[in-house]
Amino acid sequence: MPYRVFPVLGIQHAGEVIEVIQANMAQYLKDCRVSCKLSWEDLQALCRRKRLVCKQLKVTKNNFNDYEVEYLCNYKKHKGREFFLVKWKGYAESENTWEPLKNLKCPILLHQFREDMKAALLQASEPLDSASLSAAIVSFLLQKAKQSNGRGWGVRTLQRIYKNSFVMEYLGEIITTEEAERRGVVYDKQGVTYLFDLDYVEDVYTIDAAHYGNISHFVNHSCDPNLQVYNVFIENLDERLPRIAFFAKQGIKAGEELTFDYKMNIDPVDAE
Repeated sequence: MPYRVFPVLGIQHAGEVIEVIQANMAQYLKDCRVSCKLSWEDLQALCRRKRLVCKQLKVTKNNFNDYEVEYLCNYKKHKGREFFLVKWKGYAESENTWEPLKNLKCPILLHQFREDMKAALLQASEPLDSASLSAAIVSFLLQKAKQSNGRGWGVRTLQRIYKNSFVMEYLGEIITTEEAERRGVVYDKQGVTYLFDLDYVEDVYTIDAAHYGNISHFVNHSCDPNLQVYNVFIENLDERLPRIAFFAKQGIKAGEELTFDYKMNIDPVDAE
């Protein structure tokens, strides 16, 4: 079996990267049922790290050294030069490295990091030209950096999800709309909110997943989502209290982020 797999994958050196082999088998061999638990970018980084050529992943000898910055997590200034602690995509945090500004080609990440650092320094009443950062500020910046694209933590699936499959239910504390308005003011100041209005027929109740709930409250918004929201009634005839269910709008590959439209309309199936 291995001798047939390598040519299909385009791998020239066997090595010990079983994850790469399994992932490619799952994607390109129809008779294989091995789950792929890594994203496309993670697999590319893994191949480059192990110096493996893979045509399907577009990894060649010419781009072995193309490293991608996943996020920035610390800052210091030494002899007038700026250095950033870099988390490299596809590498463990234990392999983070300090890099001078000139080595970094990620203007968007740099801009966001500087904005977050400035806000943290101001809030902590520390000098904006600090040569190094306190542990509290580093912890704050690391938390912000780990959020995906500044949209929140996000959720990715570890296995393939078929179209129309039930994925999860949005769970939380059921509160009145009036209480939701009050909490919403507080959440807006914190820059986060987990409120989901139950407005199937009228706006009376809201789900607040800030303190009670499940992984669903980490699912991000998208204008082109892969999840559809449905109002579901189970052992309940009160139309003011539907249960919120997420179903797959399309086939979703392992490693893909799950998203839904925060401004969703009632699905025609619900209306019927």
